Amino acid sequence: MEAIDIHALIAPQALACSTEITTRRKTATIAQRRAQLKALDTLSFYANATSQNLPLPVVALAESVVADMNEAAIDPEAANLLEELHAENRSSEWLGRMQLTDEVQASEEPVSPSGVVTTLVLINGRLRSRRLDLATVDMVVVAGCHVAQRAAEKLKEDPKVQRLLAGRRVVWMQPAGRTLELDELEQWNAKFPATPMHVALRNSQWVGMDLTALPTFHVMKDGKVVASHRGWSRDGATPGDLLRMLKRHRRR
Repeated sequence: MEAIDIHALIAPQALACSTEITTRRKTATIAQRRAQLKALDTLSFYANATSQNLPLPVVALAESVVADMNEAAIDPEAANLLEELHAENRSSEWLGRMQLTDEVQASEEPVSPSGVVTTLVLINGRLRSRRLDLATVDMVVVAGCHVAQRAAEKLKEDPKVQRLLAGRRVVWMQPAGRTLELDELEQWNAKFPATPMHVALRNSQWVGMDLTALPTFHVMKDGKVVASHRGWSRDGATPGDLLRMLKRHRRR
């Protein structure tokens, strides 16, 4: 399934949400402000899950909503939601907390050309920013869950897959999300040293990729997605459709 263009689907709702927040800052009730936060949360989720740019400054709007709430009204749910939005959208505050501000700024200047993404990799216990040219990649596997780890284990020992992937560059990528556990990245890299995990800095850079199902396998050509397979078999075996896709797009 191709990434959904949320701009065409929910741009009017996004504009309405932004307008309500900015025009009713002083008159909105606590209940309405909580509803506004939940609306921003929904917009952020769908934009990031479908590798799209957000049609509004969701983090800044969420901060303004929280700033207008009395301290007593900022319940744990609201505070946690704001924190998750910072992480999911890689805000300047989140980058500073992760000691990535200077690295990311340096890696993105000049502006990255099309097909070049910024990833975060764990090196000696610390996240570092790296550029990745997708034109040099043959397959991107969207991962970051236990099922994806089981898939990686199976692919590593499946001789059919190993033959089909021989000479290909495969990148395992964890989308930008609301949590980022460094110890899990470390465990993954120790278990799969040949394919360390790349964490997306911004999901919108991974154009045309479905980030809603883990794992999803995207075959790449010249930096663009040409075929995809979503999910993994319930019985743990390598999916037949995945094998057929790899055969169709094997290097000549």
